[in-house]
This record gives sequence, structure tokens and C-alpha cells, in this order.
Amino acid sequence: MNLVKFMKNISLILFILLFSVFINDTSSLASNLESQAYTLFLQGKQQLKNKNFSESISSLKQAQKLLPNKYEIEFALGMCYMAKALNEEPFKLRQATLLDKTGNSQNSTKYALDSFSNAIKINPDEWQAYIGMAELHAQSGLIPVGLSYFDIALRNSSMPKDMKDYYTRERVAALKLQNEMYEHIQNKPIKKPDIALKLSSEDWKQTSFLERQGYYMAEFNLLDEDIGEQWSKLVTIHFYDNKFFNYDVTYLYNHIQKMVKTKAKEVNDTPYINKISEDVNNIYLEWRIPKFNETEIIRIYKSDSGIYSIHFASKKPMYSEDERSEILNILRATS
Repeated sequence: MNLVKFMKNISLILFILLFSVFINDTSSLASNLESQAYTLFLQGKQQLKNKNFSESISSLKQAQKLLPNKYEIEFALGMCYMAKALNEEPFKLRQATLLDKTGNSQNSTKYALDSFSNAIKINPDEWQAYIGMAELHAQSGLIPVGLSYFDIALRNSSMPKDMKDYYTRERVAALKLQNEMYEHIQNKPIKKPDIALKLSSEDWKQTSFLERQGYYMAEFNLLDEDIGEQWSKLVTIHFYDNKFFNYDVTYLYNHIQKMVKTKAKEVNDTPYINKISEDVNNIYLEWRIPKFNETEIIRIYKSDSGIYSIHFASKKPMYSEDERSEILNILRATS
């Protein structure tokens, strides 16, 4: 499971977590808002959790009419519009909108931007809207801008220490690594992994390469899909040089199992993990998480120089028998 794909999949979890943390403490809000507006506010929260984005926006806009210029409502609207944009609008459109290259845009990305901006104007001393701005930009490929908003939020005295620790350790660190990978692609020729993976150049293109001391990661997308888009299929190769990493196939298998179980736990789901076959130098496995509508077939392979894990991922509940057979044939032929 690679970093970029993991980050794409957790975007919805992140802002639902953020939204829940913020509006679970609504005692002051309940005492200040009119009863009808408060009811609409909580209704919008539940609709967002259920991924009913349009309904959530409708509820919050009704609350906004009753109580205009309220930080909590503007922030919540920003979260809903961002959810809708990330699920429905193409990556390039979101990015162009944020770069102001689409003229007078009237889309969910622009509405999210406006809502977060309004919230910040209403109360610049609160931290949540800065996190919203950070996610909106980072999830649209504008990672340096996103990191700058994270920096503002993390320096905000109103942000609880446990939230600062979480975002610093998990989100900001991951984004910095992702940004490093993108800069590597832009500034240097994309390298080919020194492993013979038989992917058709008529269907696949290499879209990223990250190299660190003793480790590299190469990612391949379908020709008609861009990195950052909601991909349908993805192939990723990880390599751990045995001069730097004392790994064997069992260690990597256990590590992948742990990551899959953690990912499933975040959405309260039970993962399917199946070890297809195993020998001294190879483990073949398949996993899927129903709520993520995602499945992978992986080969963990020990060579003379180190350990490879090769991942074939697909946004579907499970592979057909023909697809599984085709992928396993490609993986078995890889050397």
C-alpha cells in the first residue's frame, strides 16, 4: 500500500474526523443559536457523515440564512463543499479553480474556498478553517500552499495539543514526503525500476518515482488517468535494499497485513486478507476492504539485492477469476 494511494483514500476520513472533533463540543453553540438553526446544523453533520453532500449543504445553508456570519456554519459549509468537490470534480478542475484559471468559477471547489475564507474572516483566531484550507489545496495537488495553511493552524494557540501532535506526526509529515516525490518527478527524469515488470506501454505510464537511502518507490497509472485523479487501477513497486534494510518476505507480509487492518479499522470494516501462496523467497497475497471498494494483489519477492513488494490495486470490490489469473501471471513472470 503506497503513500500516495493511502493519502487519496483517507481524504474523506480526515475531514469527517476534523468535522466531528469540532462539532462534538457544541454546548456554547446550542446556547447561542436559535433552536431551528442548531437542529439544521446537527442535521448537516449527520448528512455529511453519511456522504449525502448535497443534502448536508442544503441543511447548512438554511442554518446560514437564520444565522449569517457564524464561524461554525461557514466552516461546516466549507467541509461539505470540499467533500463534494473531492468526490465529484476532476483533479485538474479543482486545481485550476484554486489557481484562479477558470474565470468566474461556480463549482464546489470555489464554494469551499469561499466558505473557508469567510470563516477565517469571521474568526481568524480559530484553527479549523485553516486545516480546511490546507486539505482543499493539498488534495488538489497544491501541496506547498496546503503546507503553509497547516503551518498557520499548528501555530494557532487555540489548537489542542493532541490535534497538533496528530497533524504534525501524520498529515504534515506525509504531505512533505509526497511533495518531495512530486518535486523529484518535475526536476529529474523518471527512472525505471531495475525489475522486469511486463506492463503494456499502450495501457500504462510511469507517473512517479521516489528514491531515498536504500529505498525506492515507482508508481504506474493507466494512460488516461492522471496522478492525483480518482484512479481506477494502480501498480506500485517498492524496493528495500538489503544493504540498508534487514527485511525478509515474512516481515513485509506482516507489515502489509497490519496496514490493511489499520485502514479497515478506520472505517469500522473487516478486511479480507488471503495468502495465495508462499515459498522461501516469495509471498503472494490478496486483500480487500469492502467499504473502500478497493482490492490488491501483491507479490513480495526476495532478490539478491533486496526485497520487492509489487502491488496491483483496483477500485472495485474484488477481482474476477480471469483478472486474478492475469495479474498473477504478470507477477510470476517478474524478475
